[in-house]
Amino acid sequence: MSREDIIVKVNLPKFKNTSEIKPQYTLIDQERAIDAINFALDMEQFGYNIYVCGYEGIGKRSYLIDMLRKRAEKEKTPSDWVYVYNFEDMYKPIAIELKPGTANLFKNDLNEFIDEISEEITEIFNSEEYEKRRNDVVDYYEKMIIDLAEELNEKSKDKN
Repeated sequence: MSREDIIVKVNLPKFKNTSEIKPQYTLIDQERAIDAINFALDMEQFGYNIYVCGYEGIGKRSYLIDMLRKRAEKEKTPSDWVYVYNFEDMYKPIAIELKPGTANLFKNDLNEFIDEISEEITEIFNSEEYEKRRNDVVDYYEKMIIDLAEELNEKSKDKN
């Protein structure tokens, strides 16, 4: 065997430094496992899981994440889903489907709305108009109580 027979030529892409190279994950001599994973990923029904076992540190997780990322790039981005409080039945929240990537915007808008309305409510309860209306209501019911008490006294005098 000559020296040329032993040398293996590797065609590497040209790069300036190693940060430009993206890692490629593969499972060596695991064609059946790869076929099984592909079969499982091709199933479009809900409720199936993939279980992968093997020695620690051989790249199972990295391989799966890389494979899932590549598949996800080809798939349609799923909708965002949020659950909101159901005022009619607190044990059954309402699910709302949103366009992909908009759930955080929705959450931020709601938080901003809550902050704004909290400030406005505080201002309303601290306003002179609110205080005047509140006093008018209190005065109305105090007068009503006094009138009813007087009426009760008059009726009780008649009956001793």
